[in-house]
Amino acid sequence: MAFMTWEPSFSVNDEELDRQHMRLVGLINSLHEAVAAGTPRPAMDRIASDVAMYARFHFRKEESLMAQHGYPAVGQHTREHAEFTASLDGFMRSLLAGQQPISEADTGFMKDWLRRHLLESDSCYAAHLVSSRAA
Repeated sequence: MAFMTWEPSFSVNDEELDRQHMRLVGLINSLHEAVAAGTPRPAMDRIASDVAMYARFHFRKEESLMAQHGYPAVGQHTREHAEFTASLDGFMRSLLAGQQPISEADTGFMKDWLRRHLLESDSCYAAHLVSSRAA
C-alpha cells in the first residue's frame, strides 16, 4: 500500500493542477519508499531533489493561476508554499552536506503538510476558481 494515496477530496476541479498534485503525491511516495529501503545516497539525493524541484514548479503554476483569477488570499497561499519550500531546502542542505539523511519523519512531514494544504488551503482557491470561471 502506498504511503500517501490520492483522494477525491484533494481535487481542486482543475485537471492540470490535479495531475500536478498527483505527481507530487507520487514523488513523496517514491522518496518514502527510498528512505524505507535504505536507498544509497546518490539515488536518494536525486529523488529528494526531484521532490523539491517539482514542488517549486507546481507552486509557481498554482500561484500564477491564482493571480490570474484574482484570488484574494494569494499572498497567504504563497507564504505557505514558501514555508514548505524552506523545509524542503533544509532537508536537502542536510542531505547534501552528509549531516543527516532524509528520514521517515521527514517524509511524514511532507505527507501531512501536503494533505492538510490540499484539504484546507487549496480547497479555498478551488472554490474561487470555479466561481471565477463561471462569471
